[in-house]
Amino acid sequence: MNKYHKILSALVILLTAFAFSSCSWVKDDTDDCPNGIWLQMQYDYNMLDVDAVKLIDDATVFVYDSLGNYVRKMEITKDQLEANGYRIDVSSLPEGYYDFVVWAGAEDSHYSIRDAQDLSLHHLALLTDRDASISENIGDLYYGGIQRVYIGKQYAVHPLKMIKDTNRIVCIVENESEEDPISINDYTMQIVANNGLYNAYNDPVPSNTNATLSGVYYNPYSEEDVEIDDIDLGPHKAARFGFNTLRLIEHDNTRLILKEKESGNEVFNIPMTEYLAQVSELMLIKGRTPSVQEYLDRQDQHTFIICLSSDPNNKNAIMRCKVNNWILRTQEKVEL
Repeated sequence: MNKYHKILSALVILLTAFAFSSCSWVKDDTDDCPNGIWLQMQYDYNMLDVDAVKLIDDATVFVYDSLGNYVRKMEITKDQLEANGYRIDVSSLPEGYYDFVVWAGAEDSHYSIRDAQDLSLHHLALLTDRDASISENIGDLYYGGIQRVYIGKQYAVHPLKMIKDTNRIVCIVENESEEDPISINDYTMQIVANNGLYNAYNDPVPSNTNATLSGVYYNPYSEEDVEIDDIDLGPHKAARFGFNTLRLIEHDNTRLILKEKESGNEVFNIPMTEYLAQVSELMLIKGRTPSVQEYLDRQDQHTFIICLSSDPNNKNAIMRCKVNNWILRTQEKVEL
């Protein structure tokens, strides 16, 4: 009997030790006994369809209750995100349903967020000059939103899908005649868009609201004369313009405009987003063709190569437009 009790006691001690070793008190949901309520950041909404969440450097989280009332703001650093596997701990909130609005990269000096007391008034704005223009390299901006999240006592992990809101756009303008090269000394380029203000759902707010101006004149943050080697024209000189823009929306009428410096006359004024929409029809993501908006949100770098005519009777007409390495027939589907 004593021997039996000794074996039983040893077994109890062993089980107790196992329980304490497997359920650590450290607040980390990768433990054997996970705890807490977490938002798991993911950024696989890109052309490679792989999770590139490690590109995100910080997160600003706005919390609203089920009635849309502001609850709190949480600012999380890169180190904190990495330490928790890009999970955001929200378990300290009182029990109930919540909406979360998350911006990553919003600490960049080019952005401003209104700490609105109501979800419907939440806005992120791009800060521009007094004439609504910007000529600088703005920081990468990401958005994530999740609604009706229940915070209770049970362990839970809620996926927080992030979308990249910034684009890098390079436009190269060339002339079909080597004797009449295009130079940045003779031309200016600009992107005009209505995408400088966003609501809590990442939708651009039209500029006809009373909130603030959302129309933006994007000037190049870099411009240079370059020499390129074209399969049709061979080595020749061209002008290269580099831009940052915020989110592009299908049918948003964002315009790409080239002007002569001296006269101010427009050389061309084209619907940039409509050109990109043509390219979306030619792309595949895991064997399927994405919608136009999905393509615009997944693809964050675009290249335009525009060749102008040197014919005196048709000078500066667009002879060829290559977008993201695809040659588009500009006269067939898009009106200039």
